[in-house]
Amino acid sequence: MDSGAGSASTTSLSEEELTLTVKWSGKENTVRVCGDDSVGELKRRICQLTNVLPKRQKLLYPKLLASKLADDSVLLCHLPLKSSLKMTMIGTVEDEIIVDQMGSPEIVDDFELGQDEAVDIKDKHVNKQKLKRRIDQYNIELRNPCREGKKLLVLDIDYTLFDHRSTAENPLELMRPYLHEFLTAAYVEYDIMIWSATSMKWVELKMGQLGVLNNPNYKITALLDHLAMITVQSDSRGIFDCKPLGLIWAQFPEFYSSKNTIMFDDLRRNFVMNPQNGLVIKPFKKAHSNRDNDQELVKLTQYLLSIAEWEDLSNLNHNNWPFFTEDDGKRRIPSLTSDAIKHPSRVHLVGLSFSDSQAFNRDCNCGPIIILKRDMSSSRPPAKSRLVRANDGFLIFLSPGANEAVLDGYNGVDPNGNITITWDFILQTDDNYDVTVSIHNLQLFRHVERPGWRVGWAWKGDEVIWNMWGAESTEQGDCSKFKGSQLPHCCEKQPTIVDLMPGAPYNMQVSNCCKGGVLTSMTQDPANNLAAFRLIVGSFTNNSTDIDMPTNFTLGLPGYSCADPFQVPPTKFSKDGGRRFTQALATWNVTCVYSEYRASAAPKCCVSLSAFYNDTIVPCPDCSCNCHGLPGVECVRPGETPSLLQLSPTQEPPPIVACSSHMCPIRVHWHVKQSYKEYWRVKITITNLNFVKNYSQWNLVMEHPNLQNVTQVFSFNYHALNQYRGTTNDTGMVWGIQYYNDELMVSGESGNVQSEMLLHKDEGIFTFSEGWAFPRRISFNGDECVMPLPDNYPTLPNTATTLSSSVLLFSLLMAFAFL
Repeated sequence: MDSGAGSASTTSLSEEELTLTVKWSGKENTVRVCGDDSVGELKRRICQLTNVLPKRQKLLYPKLLASKLADDSVLLCHLPLKSSLKMTMIGTVEDEIIVDQMGSPEIVDDFELGQDEAVDIKDKHVNKQKLKRRIDQYNIELRNPCREGKKLLVLDIDYTLFDHRSTAENPLELMRPYLHEFLTAAYVEYDIMIWSATSMKWVELKMGQLGVLNNPNYKITALLDHLAMITVQSDSRGIFDCKPLGLIWAQFPEFYSSKNTIMFDDLRRNFVMNPQNGLVIKPFKKAHSNRDNDQELVKLTQYLLSIAEWEDLSNLNHNNWPFFTEDDGKRRIPSLTSDAIKHPSRVHLVGLSFSDSQAFNRDCNCGPIIILKRDMSSSRPPAKSRLVRANDGFLIFLSPGANEAVLDGYNGVDPNGNITITWDFILQTDDNYDVTVSIHNLQLFRHVERPGWRVGWAWKGDEVIWNMWGAESTEQGDCSKFKGSQLPHCCEKQPTIVDLMPGAPYNMQVSNCCKGGVLTSMTQDPANNLAAFRLIVGSFTNNSTDIDMPTNFTLGLPGYSCADPFQVPPTKFSKDGGRRFTQALATWNVTCVYSEYRASAAPKCCVSLSAFYNDTIVPCPDCSCNCHGLPGVECVRPGETPSLLQLSPTQEPPPIVACSSHMCPIRVHWHVKQSYKEYWRVKITITNLNFVKNYSQWNLVMEHPNLQNVTQVFSFNYHALNQYRGTTNDTGMVWGIQYYNDELMVSGESGNVQSEMLLHKDEGIFTFSEGWAFPRRISFNGDECVMPLPDNYPTLPNTATTLSSSVLLFSLLMAFAFL
């Protein structure tokens, strides 16, 4: 009898609600807790009122040792707390402390709970009460609407998407490989929420740094922080925090439930309240050494898509996800018709036999298509393969034998764009042979600026360069094996060749040389998109009768990678005004392609928007290129002068930009300026915010459906990029007029160029509503710019409200007139 009474007393005490007064920074805050809450839960409640993180709080209470309140696992019902006494909190809000989350102690003990104990925790009445209170207290703010019919994916951040312990100059270096491809593929079937055990400030900062919050290929439904977690107690492991999915299900019951939700976390204990919906992901640590080998998101992409049609995800054993097959999930491959392909660069085939791929190639008339074969015997991609695309529910896994450079460099706007190195064997003697090397820029809009190309290769044998015209090697190398007054021009095993500068001696020149390494694009200046040089090749042994093609070609330009040389029909040369043709002994080509993802981990430009019908100016998204205020991120504030730099003649200096919320070197502003009866006008302004670089022969590529009806561009050159022969004409290119605005000067008064464009209204498609007047995509010098989210575009004024107000005013005036 006494035991039962004692038990009832303990239960009553644990469920009793306490009202505490907490003094901080001269103010008194009222905090309501229950006896079964822990000290950690009390600190979370205080954080909601003061914004002081729990880890930065020190609690003081009369006649109570500070050590008691320092242990977050202690239950409040075990402490002699009274509502009549006031508690004091000492701590500083995060905004006043410039300290990264890496300063917090790392938790490495991800303990295992037995199945019976996990079920017991989930079903405990006290934990259900805590969840109910959290549902009442915590409001999930939607960043994007929930989508009907979609499942829900909940993701942790630290060690799941981001290595928060390692250090790097750019946070993108710590991002888990294939994050954006993974999220893009998952978004086809899942709404995505991010839930971190840190503060909301750091959640938004980290996701902004990684480009997750403003990515055009997917949207994040909501962000949750540590305040959404609850404290539970295990008989074997004591008190700890967890993430109850019931909080989400209770606030959005019409969209999500245990049947359609899955949660990824590197700590198993975080989903102890819903173990049937949790999947333990391998922690991503030591990013610098592991990012080249980490394939976790690649494999999990396949798993998510395989179970997307499963009716009840809680019936699956997610512990066995690596062994799950597509047959288990009954995943349907979308029908392979050209209607499913919105863009040639988005052709992604999964689970197809090679014969299926060939048939699809024949049926689809949409330009060059990359076809990859995947091993059907396993749910995982082939060994050492990697995910390179994820769009429209399709995936591409690049097999080890595939040409990675060509795949990464494919651009649907310029499907055939590349730089081709042509190696012509012209003449052979007993001691040496004569070679002409040509570099062709076959890209529509991407050009090569100074410091220019730096072509390199590796000799197969002991070749040396005896002489050279039109270019020179950067190093002569060790030529000590040669005797005599004349040494070879270059004895390096892997020479690097650079163009001669304009004004080089006439006897050192050849046709199409001496441009300082600059190559124009085919659209802007097709007469200067070619460079050439000539060299005489011998060997150390003076026995060079065999002609061997070098390997491992490089361009020495960021973002470019070259494939292996391949032999083509010999080049023919015109003589005597075209009356006679000679040809090379043999010709080899090397194809080099550009990938902006290889060139830079972060974007290089962003877009802002405005319109005459709305006072709102939509700025570039925050942290588009970097985040102002991060450790190691430098910028120039208004009125300051950038420090002097020692610039290298062979390397482009890193940008030093004006301080801004987006931190981009280039900002493009699109302003819908005027509307006429049959036309509408757009003003385009390009601003250089980089203090250390002029952009010569810049260009801008725009995608908009009304570009098929461009009437006039006033201060720029314009060319339509209609690469698909009349099927679509929604992409155009503008660039500066020579000697007028073809050079975009460094940041300052002259650091911008602008023009206006007049377009004819197409009655079938034209509208100012729903952001139609703004571009779909913009790239500067071939690099795609970060666009604002469509939800933020300037909108038309609410004419219905204006009309109603006018009618109301008129009615009031009439009423007064008859009084």
